[in-house]
Amino acid sequence: MKRFSFIRTKESQNRGESYSNSDKPSKTTFVLGGGGGKGACQVGMLIALVERGIQADEVIGVSVGALNGAVYASNPSLEGLRSLESLWSSLDKDTIMPKRKLGTTWRYAQRGESVYPGEGLRNLIDSHLSLKDIGDTAIPLEVLAADYSTGEEVWFGTGRPRDVLYASAAIPGVFPPVRFGGRLLVDGGVVNDTPIDRAVINGATHIYMLLCGTPFAHLPDPQRPLEALIRSATHTKSAHFRHQVHHLPKDVTITLLDCPDASGVESLDFSKKNLLLASGYQRTLRILDGEETPSFEPPQIQVHTLNTLQNSTSAYTSRPKVDRWRIRYTSKMLPIKTLPHHK
Repeated sequence: MKRFSFIRTKESQNRGESYSNSDKPSKTTFVLGGGGGKGACQVGMLIALVERGIQADEVIGVSVGALNGAVYASNPSLEGLRSLESLWSSLDKDTIMPKRKLGTTWRYAQRGESVYPGEGLRNLIDSHLSLKDIGDTAIPLEVLAADYSTGEEVWFGTGRPRDVLYASAAIPGVFPPVRFGGRLLVDGGVVNDTPIDRAVINGATHIYMLLCGTPFAHLPDPQRPLEALIRSATHTKSAHFRHQVHHLPKDVTITLLDCPDASGVESLDFSKKNLLLASGYQRTLRILDGEETPSFEPPQIQVHTLNTLQNSTSAYTSRPKVDRWRIRYTSKMLPIKTLPHHK
């Protein structure tokens, strides 16, 4: 039975070659990316990994992955993960994003640095992590936040969970940024949502990437401007991740744990948490057993080629002139209801 699903990588290039060191000791790193409410799938992934006896030597987390990673790193056992599973099962959007009188559109249009206060998220962190410092975890943990002014990556290996984990998950515009060490910090996913490059810098020889989605996802067309903006950011993050994977040093391997069921879920939607938790668990088992392999190829969709378009144009222009006029005219007409005839 095949236990691991290794993704082949291309020859290391440029920056990646400088990281390579064939004599470095073996080191397994779990990298947990961002995804908001989709982070429930990471809980299932972690449970599957622990059940198979796979443990991390280091944990790297960003955004919701920082919270999940901190709980796992504190108690890397099934018992510890059951508490994380219980957290997610009881979690709903109102817990960290309380309802407001104004509708969603008006909330995003009003003045202010964020739509929601940050106390709900901070209280959630306090209630599920008894650590006084993230440097006290059983497994070494690093957490990523972003400097809101410069766009720099800001990494934490120590600090109060209430401050560090909040900063890593403070989605701009949704939660207030936090001032820390003279910097204004926000969600680390803004600058690096899948920081496998950090794992390489820290000496990882094998990486498990816990992804809240898939490398490629064919998503429905956005219906609102805000959806279009979020979709653009999602594709940018996915492209950045694929670039990192294809430029890994040749002596570093990676197992990608993805969750296709999470691809169509919005980041602020917590209603699918139980489905995603189960999906992440089952998907991980199938990947570890070699029954499924995450794909780095784009999904096959129907694309109109130049020949198809030319054939369509020829079919139109070959019609008699009167027919072409009728097609153009009727396509502009609105449907007309048939009115009842009164004598």
